[in-house]
Amino acid sequence: MKKLLLALTIALLPTCAFAGSFPLPAETPVASVAIPDDWKPNAYDGGVEGNSPDGTIYIAAEVVTATDIKSTTEEALKLFIKQGLTIDEGSIKQSDLKAGGMDGAEISMTGKDKTGPADVSIAILAVNAEKFVFITYWGSPEGAKANDAAIGQIVNSIKKQ
Repeated sequence: MKKLLLALTIALLPTCAFAGSFPLPAETPVASVAIPDDWKPNAYDGGVEGNSPDGTIYIAAEVVTATDIKSTTEEALKLFIKQGLTIDEGSIKQSDLKAGGMDGAEISMTGKDKTGPADVSIAILAVNAEKFVFITYWGSPEGAKANDAAIGQIVNSIKKQ
């Protein structure tokens, strides 16, 4: 019995290395997200961001107020373009997404940034009719593959408050 308990404790240790939950937004939280410590999460006004340990992926999560997903997505695309990302419009794909008990959508696409080819994803989860958890990430295709499990953990850590 002690060996089983020890094995379970050891198995859960990687989960414990996950950073604490970040409230979204910090002042009046409607949701939370966890980002691993080794992604060096940084809270900012309204959200949290981090970079993968290998430096190939940037991810951010925040709560936005909008009346529909389309306007929220348009704002994200403007931000990407402002950051120097060129999007291949023919690569844009949308799929349904469910995380943390919230329904939403994921829009994925490819493009190029100053370092070369880039994979981009925008995930939008409806907290209610006017509040959305908005998760964006982008980075190299190789980085997206290498960090796929961690990105999935981050998205699946999102919870309604």
